[in-house]
Amino acid sequence: MINVSKAPGGGHTTCPWLVIIPRRYSATGKRVYRRFATKSRAITFAEQTRQHLRTAGEGARIGSGVNPADASAAATLLEGTGLSLTAAVRTLLTLMPHAAARMSAPTAGGGAGEEPVATPKPEPPSLTVEQAISAHAKAKSHQAPITQENRATRLATLLSRNPGLAGRALDTLTPADIEHALNTAWPNAPSAWNDGHKHLTAIYNFARRKRLISSDSPMPAIDPRHTAEAEIHPLTPDALRTLFAACRQPNAREREEARHAPTGYDRRLLLQDTTGLQPYIALCAFAGIRPTECTRLRWQDIDFEDSIISIRARNSKTGGARHIELHPTLAAWLHAYRPPGAHPTDLITPPTQLKWRLRALRTRAGYSPANPWQDDALRHTYATYYLKAGGDINRLQLNMGHANPRLLYTRYTNMAGTTRAMATDYWSITPP
Repeated sequence: MINVSKAPGGGHTTCPWLVIIPRRYSATGKRVYRRFATKSRAITFAEQTRQHLRTAGEGARIGSGVNPADASAAATLLEGTGLSLTAAVRTLLTLMPHAAARMSAPTAGGGAGEEPVATPKPEPPSLTVEQAISAHAKAKSHQAPITQENRATRLATLLSRNPGLAGRALDTLTPADIEHALNTAWPNAPSAWNDGHKHLTAIYNFARRKRLISSDSPMPAIDPRHTAEAEIHPLTPDALRTLFAACRQPNAREREEARHAPTGYDRRLLLQDTTGLQPYIALCAFAGIRPTECTRLRWQDIDFEDSIISIRARNSKTGGARHIELHPTLAAWLHAYRPPGAHPTDLITPPTQLKWRLRALRTRAGYSPANPWQDDALRHTYATYYLKAGGDINRLQLNMGHANPRLLYTRYTNMAGTTRAMATDYWSITPP
């Protein structure tokens, strides 16, 4: 009577299961197909439809937008009232705003002499969280690779730390469900928690805009976490000199310590070769380039003749190209440490073992859990000394790739304890 089957050849990617309602039971007189994301939902709908047909008796019909469970429940409520289901709907519509417009709408299967009743719009097919993430990523494939990578990494963490979340229907998640998932993924990391909240908000807005779900987004009911901005202290000129001096091979003492290191991690850190990191440090310290953007720069992006560094759109965090002025101090470091025979298309900072080399570099420069390295310390240092040396804040904004100078005033510059003499010393640090 009512059949459940899988769409041939894979069928619909998000809703592969079909419930087929034969013509003799259809209000339209044609075979009706209803799609479902899972087999269990299809079986439940088919059983509800069969129950409705058994309850309604001979001549019962199923409309393409009718929920059989609702129809059966309505028929039960109307028992003894003398009203048919159609008459009850007409009565209800007369009490609702815009009833005239609703009652004059055409309907499929309306018989002669009957006042037509609008057929409810079919609900969008159920969309799982994983499918929604995939559809959103495909729609945003034009964004900068780093933006896509950061979003994908954050959402992958959310799903991996919440088993079963990927297969949940997006429109069935409550604010409590989502908040629990965010708390599970990042219990003690409010910045990461807020990133997850931001990405989920974008996914829900996308799904609503594309009519992939019919329910409202639960995200407005979830407040982002409060994060206290840590005060960023710029490096002193001597601290920067120490960082440059740490770009070297392991010395005899470190090799000896490595022989007796308690863990493989400590041994590997002690034996890292950090030579060749001077251009990376110089680009961050004297141009304020983001660390991830530095790793994508090639020698052809440095125009020594016109003193310009080009951050191409595909390498930019924000997806937009920008041009940074090449300070003479930075040019001196790049000239001094450009490898002999380097090709213009070669990366300035080879990615091999880069994370380990940077850890070792900071350890050799005196940073530790007791004296932690602050994220983007060199970028903040650049902004502070640039302005302290008399640089223009609008030019600095363009160099750093900000949409407006607000962040420079509120977060990136810290003039406390910074003098003009320190700024002069900072910009005079040149290769030995």
